[in-house]
Amino acid sequence: NYIVSGGEYSTVRKWKVATGRCVEVMKGHTGPVCCVDINRDGSTIWSCSADNSIRGWDFETGSQQLIIDGHEKAVFSVKISFDGCMLCSGSEDNSVRLWNASTGEQKQIMKGHSRGVLSVDMSADASRVYSGSKDHTIKEWDTRSGECLRTLSGHTEWVRSIFLGANDKQLFSASYDHTVGVWNLDSGELECQMKGHTNNAESVCALPDGKHVVSCSWDNSVKVWDPSSGVCVNTLEGHTNVVTSVCASSSSVCSCSCDGTMRLWDLKAKAIVQSNEGHHSNIRWTRFNQTGDKLLSYCHGRTLDTKSD
Repeated sequence: NYIVSGGEYSTVRKWKVATGRCVEVMKGHTGPVCCVDINRDGSTIWSCSADNSIRGWDFETGSQQLIIDGHEKAVFSVKISFDGCMLCSGSEDNSVRLWNASTGEQKQIMKGHSRGVLSVDMSADASRVYSGSKDHTIKEWDTRSGECLRTLSGHTEWVRSIFLGANDKQLFSASYDHTVGVWNLDSGELECQMKGHTNNAESVCALPDGKHVVSCSWDNSVKVWDPSSGVCVNTLEGHTNVVTSVCASSSSVCSCSCDGTMRLWDLKAKAIVQSNEGHHSNIRWTRFNQTGDKLLSYCHGRTLDTKSD
């Protein structure tokens, strides 16, 4: 129903897909926005920034609800728990932190990575957090104790993006070693590294049924994989620059790119069903909310724009 996107002049806009109209601007960050997430019920947008802060915004009104400070350097990734009670963040300060989503109180600080944390994800019951880092590793953390339970090694370059699969049994990773990893979380083993991208893999996600994984790359492509075999079953082409992020619902994939466009792909038809153009700067990130009926994205900017009927 909605797309939130960013523009050249430090704005991020929320568009109604059906009409293409845009209305309200949310301002507050003083540095580039690095990631956004949205509550399962669609009520709150969460953003994190190179200004070291995390902010919560009312989805309908655009009003700022909460400012969370504590990280010492840029915050690259933010994730809201399934129940909306806990936030997880990863930062260039090498830490993973947990926050009370209502008060902004810091609940845990988890240290163990030797370089910046680029991506975080959280189990459905919020008992585990996973983090991908510039140190080439993925770590699993206990949210109650803050302890690192294990380190998953196998990539030879930055782990740029991670995504927990259905039932939290598998983890998928996109790396600057050009591969997409499939991890068995029961054993901690790297089941396979899916190869096909010819440049850095930037983002990864899985369809809700877990049967297909989607990745994007600096090679301008979006690829659909069968994680059980490691085979690329489809390559979605159309972007003319680096594809920076992908997200998926049950039947669609949305991708955004440094070519200034977001594209919505019908997986069954293997075709573009919508292309939002008109941006003059890089669109960096996109995500459906947890029920798949709202879509967020952002551009390299400092403000968040919203639109409603």
